[in-house]
Amino acid sequence: MHDKITVPAIAARKGQGPRVTMVTAYDYTFACLLDRAGVDVLLVGDSLGMVVQGQASTIPVTMDEMAYHVRLVARARPRALVLGDLPFLSYQVSPSEALRNAGRLIKEGAEAVKLEGGLAQAATIEALVRAEIPVMGHVGLTPQAVHRMGGHRVQGRCEESRRRVLEDARAVAQAGAFAIVLEGVPLDLAREVTRELSIPTIGIGAGPFCDGQVLVMHDLLGLDAGERREPRFIRRYARFGAGVVRAVQRFGDDVRSGAFPNDAESYHAPGSELHVSGTNRRIETAAEMQDWADGQRAAGLKIGFVPTMGSLHEGHLELVRCARRQADRVVVSIFVNPIQFDREEDLLAYPRDLERDLALLRAEGVDAVYTPRAEGMYGDDFATGVEVDRLASGLCGAHRPGHFRGVTTVVSKLFHAVRPHVAIFGEKDFQQLAVVRRMARDLDFGVEVVGHPTVRESDGLARSSRNARLSAEGRRLAASIPAACDEVRMALAGGVRAADALAETFRAVLATQAPLARVEYAELVDPDSLDALARVEAPARLVVAVWLDGIRLIDNVLLDPADTTPTRLAPVERTTTSPRAGTTPVTMVPSPLHAARRG
Repeated sequence: MHDKITVPAIAARKGQGPRVTMVTAYDYTFACLLDRAGVDVLLVGDSLGMVVQGQASTIPVTMDEMAYHVRLVARARPRALVLGDLPFLSYQVSPSEALRNAGRLIKEGAEAVKLEGGLAQAATIEALVRAEIPVMGHVGLTPQAVHRMGGHRVQGRCEESRRRVLEDARAVAQAGAFAIVLEGVPLDLAREVTRELSIPTIGIGAGPFCDGQVLVMHDLLGLDAGERREPRFIRRYARFGAGVVRAVQRFGDDVRSGAFPNDAESYHAPGSELHVSGTNRRIETAAEMQDWADGQRAAGLKIGFVPTMGSLHEGHLELVRCARRQADRVVVSIFVNPIQFDREEDLLAYPRDLERDLALLRAEGVDAVYTPRAEGMYGDDFATGVEVDRLASGLCGAHRPGHFRGVTTVVSKLFHAVRPHVAIFGEKDFQQLAVVRRMARDLDFGVEVVGHPTVRESDGLARSSRNARLSAEGRRLAASIPAACDEVRMALAGGVRAADALAETFRAVLATQAPLARVEYAELVDPDSLDALARVEAPARLVVAVWLDGIRLIDNVLLDPADTTPTRLAPVERTTTSPRAGTTPVTMVPSPLHAARRG
């Protein structure tokens, strides 16, 4: 934990660095946030008259109001120095009046006070310092003198004004102030004052040569309704005012449409079966999707994203639930991506039922569903693609030319539209997960790509939209794929380490149980690089692709040589010949988990 910032610590920055950062604060919450950001000084400024109260100047602010706001900021117990502004006529009347009011701010929690004026206030500064009250001065453009100056005008441009600013700054330093604010003066004058004085100078509209800088919090964060003229010296580090408007507009839209609150945002009595159906917002264009996402981000909400091609099943819904656990807002995309299909017949045969999918997502309380049209995603002159070398070249990539270029191109477009913080992909397509992870990392998307374990049917088959296209016999035979994966895991647990022998185990079991199946590939790979392995001495992945009943099915399982008693994926209850053991009969029994599922 960093040390508490004190008056001597600020004074010691003169000529030593780092430069002092000072930001105004008016309440507990923002004091906590600004302090967490590492600000050195929290100025409870009389600027609250303009940015909090809506006054035309700081002059109407009272001592009671300043004491109240100092108390709120001090309640945050910040590491930063708490500096309280003395408002108009709280110190100009007499040094004794100034002492009484400054003491009040100190009692409320301020650790120093700031007052405006130079030569005219030197005696007052001296009196406060003698009373052990640290003082920061303020010269140049002094807002409490706005009427004398004829408005908020830059000071020190003519020779007489320049001389007056110099004399005021010298008087403040000689009176014992520990630092001084220079506001609204030319940068060469600020540099001259900074070089001459032995105390730190804090600039605002005074150029870069001061020992520190201060900005009003509302100006820095863009926390305004856009009605005030923006001075030249302000740099907007955010535009939260517009974000607030958008966030509240969306709140109103969600309330009126019934989208807020959803089931996850409601409490349920024990045993109650009453749940709220979602009213997920459907979005069809990238511009609208980006606008929605920007509004959520501006409100500080985390977006979770599940990209799909529709025809949703329980596997997809598990990804949605995973996203809900990790984020405040969940977006699901439904888009059958034409450029990732290597066969036209596969694209045409891909199942589509948008209304059913929307109903499922509504029941899950999804916040937004992005359903772009193909012509909107890829215009007639679309000519850009995204490719990931090496990871996409083998396995499915070797048998489906251009497939992963289509995947990474569409996912990059979806990431740009949805702007998620986290994206959930199923581990069923392990190569796709690895490729997308690498793309997101290499191209600095700032998206955390999370893999969710494969969701399986009761017989172990990985859930897939393609399963619905299998005939009854094909569906029965498809259970041989997880059964063959199981035998590979059992062989590994029995001591087999050669990758060729383990891959042959998969092929032999499948040939026995589903003779008409065609193995496109069955390989053991490194989980990160997807490089083929010769032996399995550390956790690896068995990745397979099988043609069955005219349908291409993929699967993969983790192979861990440290796991000597792996739990089966497939509940098989028959005797067969294990390829790893020649002609020795092996009885395959269901795991306790699957036995429980079967009752």
